[in-house]
Amino acid sequence: MPPSQSQVDAMATSIKGMGILEPILVRKVGDRYEITPGGGMVRWLAATKLGMDIVPIRVLQLDEEDCAAASLITNMNRESIAPEETVGNLEMLIEQFGENVADLVMEQLPDLREAAASNPELQARINAVLARCKINSEKL
Repeated sequence: MPPSQSQVDAMATSIKGMGILEPILVRKVGDRYEITPGGGMVRWLAATKLGMDIVPIRVLQLDEEDCAAASLITNMNRESIAPEETVGNLEMLIEQFGENVADLVMEQLPDLREAAASNPELQARINAVLARCKINSEKL
């Protein structure tokens, strides 16, 4: 989901007052660079709006798989994401990375459990995610 104009405007106001506090995260793709998911697209758009020619960046070594994972994780950290979407993102991460995402699953679990209390289908999907990550759901 692209950033809203109000987000860009608010960031531009912040940059005018304090500068860019965190570097924009980019990765090399061919002979160009692209902003990574969650890497600062709003900061970039705000800096562009302000006419800045130079901005702080940090180049990350991310392949396509890492970038896809970063995109999913960033998506899960949005404030307005629905619990069903979070579970779907976790399912995709587990498909790609297996039980290595157990820590991320545990971080999301309190909110998911609350949301699933009245949704048996969501509860079943969460239990499947826990099982694939070898997390004992009875201890939670």
